[in-house]
Amino acid sequence: MKKSLIVLGLAALIAGGVQAADQPEKELGLLLGGSWVDKDAVGSDDRLNPTFGLRYGQRLGTSTNFFSDLTYTPFSWKSGATSGDGDLYTLRGGLEWLFSQQPKYNWFLSGGLGAMHVDMDNGGPDFTRPLLSVGVGQSWAVGDNDAFRWEVRADQSFGNDSLPNSSLTNVQALVGYSWGIGAPLDTDGDGVPDRSD
Repeated sequence: MKKSLIVLGLAALIAGGVQAADQPEKELGLLLGGSWVDKDAVGSDDRLNPTFGLRYGQRLGTSTNFFSDLTYTPFSWKSGATSGDGDLYTLRGGLEWLFSQQPKYNWFLSGGLGAMHVDMDNGGPDFTRPLLSVGVGQSWAVGDNDAFRWEVRADQSFGNDSLPNSSLTNVQALVGYSWGIGAPLDTDGDGVPDRSD
């Protein structure tokens, strides 16, 4: 009985992998969402801030993707009687692991390295710091070669002491749409994209 269950479980895993959502080999996309900037940067003006970005992705294998993205977040800050506006730029690159591949969508975990740059007016500190980023999300197949995605991620910076703490943790919730670069996948060469076969 146990052997039968194990065999059925393995067959389901293999079948799930075969029927996984086909993603573009290369893609370029837009990101939109919100960010919670670390309270050490914004002080008492702690709120959700709009975020905009660009993303590049490339398949490395059946369960791994490379990605690179750049996001921009305007925010306000307040420290005592002083307040102002700031800009947060985040550049990161890394890998996505597709840990659950379904017929129409794939779940992924992402991990990457990068840098954040913060500009503050009214005497606030300006700085650039390296960061480590982790996230989780889904990518959905759309049309012949496009994809819709969502992701929640945390960026942890490291570096100097220009703020009360030497590190910042920013959280982003993002949705995006990516356009495949090049022809859609057609593994059997019949002229019909894999997604439409």
